[in-house]
Amino acid sequence: MGVRSEPRGGDLYERGLVLECQNCKWWTYKYHFSDDADLVDEVRSFFIDERYYGITKSFNINDKMLPIEVLMEELKKKPERLYDINPYKLEQLAQEILRGAYDCEVCHVGKTGDGGKDLIVLESDEPILVQVKRRENPNHVELIKGVREFVGTLFIEDKRKGIYISTAKRYSKASKEVAAELIKNRKLDYFKLVDYDKLCSLIGDIKERKHWDKLVKTFYECNNAGVYDSEELIRRYEGN
Repeated sequence: MGVRSEPRGGDLYERGLVLECQNCKWWTYKYHFSDDADLVDEVRSFFIDERYYGITKSFNINDKMLPIEVLMEELKKKPERLYDINPYKLEQLAQEILRGAYDCEVCHVGKTGDGGKDLIVLESDEPILVQVKRRENPNHVELIKGVREFVGTLFIEDKRKGIYISTAKRYSKASKEVAAELIKNRKLDYFKLVDYDKLCSLIGDIKERKHWDKLVKTFYECNNAGVYDSEELIRRYEGN
């Protein structure tokens, strides 16, 4: 909620109120603006009352164009839907997760012929290469073959840090042993295996985004700039 009142030869009053249900996350935003001025021979009064609210929309979980924030909220409620999302969206999801976990820029480089690297975590002078695998079978076990191939990519790229993310239920014993040996023998400085349970845990740790945050911010930016037209407000909101 925000309140602003300023004297400018009259009374200027601005107030915004957000109400949100903690269970279903439906929200409504009420905004009121008024400007009253006592002139020599008249009283000028101007006011705006606006109300915006969230709506329920259906979507296809496998849609490549699905907004990442919508996807994350759905996966927090139904993590098993990880197996249904578009592989490209899984890479985007991993990008968002790692950006928050490492508090740094994460580049999405995955494409045909990418050589086994989908993301690059720019944590320091020594970047972390990331491989992302979507397995459709909930009981899939990530075998050593895929892990070895990714390690080969690290050696070819002359990189010593890597993260292998998979929706597999678990990694095979051989995969875990290889990962441990690489670190023990100092062939790599950092190598992490992320399976389904760990991935779901990381998704749950992502700070929830409020859909009304941007709307409220845009309201106050427009009003501070003297823009009170509703159509212009929405244009700026959708353009952010």
